[in-house]
Amino acid sequence: MSTSKAKVLIAFDFDHTIVDENSEPFVFDKLAPNGIPDDIKSLYNRLGWNEYVGAVFAYLHSKGTSVDEIKKALYEVKLTAGMKQLLDLIKSEGLEAIIISDANSVFINELLKKFNLTETFSTVYTNPSKVEENGLITISYYHKQDWCDLSTVNMCKGHILDEHIKTNGGYDKVMYVGDGYNDLCPALRLRKSDVVCPRIGFSLKKSIENLAPPHELHARVVNWLDATELLQVTKSLTEKD
Repeated sequence: MSTSKAKVLIAFDFDHTIVDENSEPFVFDKLAPNGIPDDIKSLYNRLGWNEYVGAVFAYLHSKGTSVDEIKKALYEVKLTAGMKQLLDLIKSEGLEAIIISDANSVFINELLKKFNLTETFSTVYTNPSKVEENGLITISYYHKQDWCDLSTVNMCKGHILDEHIKTNGGYDKVMYVGDGYNDLCPALRLRKSDVVCPRIGFSLKKSIENLAPPHELHARVVNWLDATELLQVTKSLTEKD
């Protein structure tokens, strides 16, 4: 076996993966305990999640909710069990980690700062959001895609993963850690030398188990609930085959 380390990429989803909540609905439930108006709820089915999130931010702003109040609610989100140990290992081993998430940049960046994880990830791919001068948080699409039936219009995670790999000259091994149906596309793009890690109790695991032609999974599957269950497979990635 070669003594040189393999070039490794570990890609993470964010909600229900790095953190144990779905951050946007978690915050909305805290700040609108009586619920979101039906006309805003209907936007999700008609126009998609991003449009819904943008409308909820506008609704909260119209009710006088401040950015500080939003951040206070956001800071109640906790890391998934074992995730700190896993990310500490990744950092100590000098492995490259990225985030590919359908959340938004304001929320992810705030939580990474809170958990002192900003330097752990080389890149964060997510829907751009910003705080306007009047205190309104606005959100836009990461991109607009029409090529992937497994993905929403605003984000094909598989395409993002492929582009990152190409831009960085390829990797010996890739590990993808996620939970949702929108994590299936990147999982299907992995090779036999790669690993996909679906979280137990969420839809990615079921989607992989129910996979049917023409879709085919090549990567090794390591299911997990507590992220410490991924420590051993992460250590093994550094070994060249």
